[in-house]
Order: sequence, then structure tokens, then C-alpha cells
Amino acid sequence: MNQTEFLEKREKWLNEVSDECHEFASKIDLDFYVFQTPCDRYSPKLLIIGINSGGSKSYKEALKGKGYDKRPASDLAYKENTLVEKPDWEREAGLKGSDVMRDNLQKVFNGDNNLDILKETVMMNMLYFNTDDINKVKVEIRKYCIDKTLEFIDILNPQNILFFTGDKDKLKSYGVKNIVEKEYFIKQGILAGRTVYAIPSYGYYITLIRMKTALKWVNH
Repeated sequence: MNQTEFLEKREKWLNEVSDECHEFASKIDLDFYVFQTPCDRYSPKLLIIGINSGGSKSYKEALKGKGYDKRPASDLAYKENTLVEKPDWEREAGLKGSDVMRDNLQKVFNGDNNLDILKETVMMNMLYFNTDDINKVKVEIRKYCIDKTLEFIDILNPQNILFFTGDKDKLKSYGVKNIVEKEYFIKQGILAGRTVYAIPSYGYYITLIRMKTALKWVNH
């Protein structure tokens, strides 16, 4: 697949997600988005999957604030790569936002470790809907997000995949098999014939050495 073909398939996928998630969101009144980075480059060096869309902003409130009748396919991803840059809306609102994530990741993904790939990384949410508790969202909706993420992996064809979760059951829900635990609670498994890795979420108890080791496995 070349870049042009990728963008065509991505556009179709984004429109499908926009349409279906609009239907879900209209019923449960939770806002949604999918990507914390741009997603316009075919076969990036790394795809990160994880970190729920936090908060519980209502869909009605979000639509009113943006002047939308429906969240469009063009507004499912941040225009800024939030892994490396603080978006304007965080600055303007005086929010810390993803500062912890950026600080931790940038200590690991750097030139000294030959891991300076954040600028070419795509990051997706595990669950597309804003909620602090994934269990509050119906199984049907969670399954939809998983299925569409797996579809997008096939379209995107990332060179490496890293999950932000320490939960083996979550990995299994994505079809990850042959899961084994490496050092520092890093998990390794197979997803559709490719080796993937998982580390506990950076936001709570992950250490730098754990993350560095994980990325060494990814770049092995």
C-alpha cells in the first residue's frame, strides 16, 4: 500500500467511526475522539494504544461548544502531536493536560537511546469515549472500539505496537496471544502475526527504567 491508498482507506475508516460513534454518543451522551496525535502517515515507526479519553464531558456540551450537529471525521484526532508538543487549547486554558506523559516519554525517546521516534508515532485511545471508568460503557461499544482499532492497525501497518496497559485480559480482548511477562512487568505477545509489547500506564506507577526496557524490546 502506498501513502495515497492509505489516506483513502483512512478516510473511509474515519467516516465509519464518526457515523457509528455519533449514534452511540447520542444515546449515552459521552463525547468521543480517537487519536492523541495526527494519523496521516502510513507505516509509522510506532503505534501506541492506550490511555482512556478521561473526563466525562457530555456529547451535547461538546457539540454546542464546537457548533457541530455531529462530530465529523475530520475532528477525531488532535492536529498537534501531543506526545511532543503542548496543544494551544491546553496553554490557553492553563491546563497541565498531558504534561506528565510528555515528560516521561521524552526522557526515554531521545537521541541518546536511538529512540527519537515520538514525532513519527501515532497514538490511539483504547476506548474512544470520554470516561474515567471504562466499565460504565456498554460492552457493545467497547467491542466496537476494539474491532475498529484492529481494522486501523491493518490499514496503518505500524512498524511497532506498544500497548499502555498491564492488564492481560485487555490484551486478550484485542486478540493478543502467547502473552509472556518480561522484566519490569513488560508483557510481550503476538497480534495477527506480529510481536507487540505492553507496559503499565505511565500515569500511575511506571518507572523510567521499566519504560526504557520496554522500548529496547520494541526496537530489538
